[in-house]
Amino acid sequence: MTSKTLISANEIEQKRQQLQRQRKIEFCQGLWRLLILTSLSGGLCWAIANPLWIIRGQSQIKIKGNQFVATRAIREAISVFESESLLQLSPQELIQHLKSTAPVEQATISRQLFPTTITIEVKETLPVAIALSPKKTLDRSGSYTREVGFLDERGTWISKNSYHTDKKGFKLPTLKISGSPKHYLPYWQKLYQLIDRSSVQIDELNWQDPNNIILETELGKVHLGADISKFSQQLSVLSQMRKLPDRIQLNQIAYIDLTNPQSPKIQLQKKLSR
Repeated sequence: MTSKTLISANEIEQKRQQLQRQRKIEFCQGLWRLLILTSLSGGLCWAIANPLWIIRGQSQIKIKGNQFVATRAIREAISVFESESLLQLSPQELIQHLKSTAPVEQATISRQLFPTTITIEVKETLPVAIALSPKKTLDRSGSYTREVGFLDERGTWISKNSYHTDKKGFKLPTLKISGSPKHYLPYWQKLYQLIDRSSVQIDELNWQDPNNIILETELGKVHLGADISKFSQQLSVLSQMRKLPDRIQLNQIAYIDLTNPQSPKIQLQKKLSR
């Protein structure tokens, strides 16, 4: 056997041993990775189930940013999220629930593990109209009635108890809505934007008769009929009639008829015969 043959055999043996060592290292690394992943998974399951990180009461929820909206109203709105793990809690889901059930326009959520707390900073929404609740409730006499509360710009009905109405700076809405909420709520957002921009003061939107919607304004009653698609044009015509008191005494007017805004009419009070 030549020296070259011996060198080749030694090299092969060294490479075989080197491959064995490499396989052992890779096996150990894989085993460590598996142990680490198992530990992390177990730790995550423990963290989720850890009672220390579960929201157990309102004392763990901090509310900021509300001036007129009662903290109690916000806490009640998110009470369904109590007893939920802080790690499983979806901030976006909580925010959407809060915006749909409380007078809140925007909210931001921050979570803290030690101690387990949630901080909710809100941008409150203020009422723009006085309205009846869409839902009937049973009163003490056993009759079903609708509670008088507020509407915001989005058409969300809000109980009076949700606000500190006696707090300095809080302004009660001057606009009132009467009639069934199921009739006006589908149109409310667009209607309110037009009413808010109107140059004629509007005190009430009377929807008690869907066939003839009536506005109570500084110029008196205004009959609009049933076609709500004409509302913008009707308010535009009403704005052009702001000088009406210069030509006629308002107490002589029974109502202004804007059923056809292209042909407005004024119905005068009937004189009583002697």
